[in-house]
Amino acid sequence: MSLILKTARALAEKGMHVFACMPRDKRPATPHGLKDASVDPFEIEAWWAQNPNYNLALVTGSMSGVFVVDVDGEEAAAARRAAGDRRIDHRPRQASLLQVPRHADP
Repeated sequence: MSLILKTARALAEKGMHVFACMPRDKRPATPHGLKDASVDPFEIEAWWAQNPNYNLALVTGSMSGVFVVDVDGEEAAAARRAAGDRRIDHRPRQASLLQVPRHADP
């Protein structure tokens, strides 16, 4: 079982809806993208049986209870300055972090 499939199953066991994306890409591999997201281990395993190199996507928001703020780069620093935030520190303040290797070997 690949690391990505193990991660997909672990997230699903925690009630987080996942779906497959094209290998090394953000485009969904499922016909309806995030609408196909599931916590069903049999469905999840079927996706990766089709292609063990699929990438993993997690539905964010109330469906999975995961909320993401993606702020980085100079545009983010400029937006923070414009909002009166002088701290140009890109470290998360209080966050939970799950790191999955971007190009994990199956």
